[in-house]
Amino acid sequence: MDARRSRWVRGGRAVLWMAALSALSACGSGELVLGTKLSGEEALPSNSSFASASAVARLFELQRLEVSGTFGNLSSPLLEVEGSAIHLRHGPRGEVGSAVLPLRVETRDQVSGAFNGHLDLNGEQLSAYMAGDFYLVIFTESHPQGELRGQLGGD
Repeated sequence: MDARRSRWVRGGRAVLWMAALSALSACGSGELVLGTKLSGEEALPSNSSFASASAVARLFELQRLEVSGTFGNLSSPLLEVEGSAIHLRHGPRGEVGSAVLPLRVETRDQVSGAFNGHLDLNGEQLSAYMAGDFYLVIFTESHPQGELRGQLGGD
């Protein structure tokens, strides 16, 4: 996709998000829920992992973001990076981003388990989230740059 079209698609996505937020405000609901399935194809670099993971992100009152999910069948044990083996990160699809929130991980065998965490978004983070520029990544010993990745609000 060329840069001009990429900007249009991202800008169009932001307009759709703003319309969704207006609808939420109008109906009195203060919660926006997004889900994602993480895959090795989305990871950077991509890989052919047979692992599975899914997550849900709930945004309350345009500020508090709560993330939770499960993972299984990782190719190797989890690898802690910057405080956790699973992160919420800020970055568009296809780019490596910066850690926003290291998530709490619950596991007995280091290859399956659950994760969760929450934070209050500032204005810049809210804009990035609404533009679809947040993703989840799971780090493992065999994939130290990330075995699985899933963009929140992605296509």
